[in-house]
Amino acid sequence: AVNLQAFVCASVRKGEQNVIWSLAASTTVPRTWTKAELELIETVAERMWAAVERAKAEKALREAELQRVREQSAREQEHQRAEALAELDRAKTTFFSNVSHEFRTPLTLLLGPLEEAIADLETLERESVDALERENVNALERETT
Repeated sequence: AVNLQAFVCASVRKGEQNVIWSLAASTTVPRTWTKAELELIETVAERMWAAVERAKAEKALREAELQRVREQSAREQEHQRAEALAELDRAKTTFFSNVSHEFRTPLTLLLGPLEEAIADLETLERESVDALERENVNALERETT
């Protein structure tokens, strides 16, 4: 059991009906609250409510800022991944261009002497050399497309 002799409560209302905050003061000594004390309790109640609301707003603002920073970081990471993939694609293209060139060069070099040899061959030998030439020309065409 609480031995209250004097009690006062100040409510902060939003609109006509909705109580949004209350502050109570009590004492164990019997007394009558003065008008100045009642105004003080009402002022303190309003300021405490305002401070709590301000703290909630600041917390929401901090959380929104943290979320913005996280999203910006995620965008930067995605951009870095895209850059890395683009660099990989460039390296792959360069590699395959070089490999293609390395295949084309010997195939091209083989065609000249092969054509000369074909001109000097008899018919039976010519057919097998023609097949070899076709294979080289086809391989060269595959590499250049």
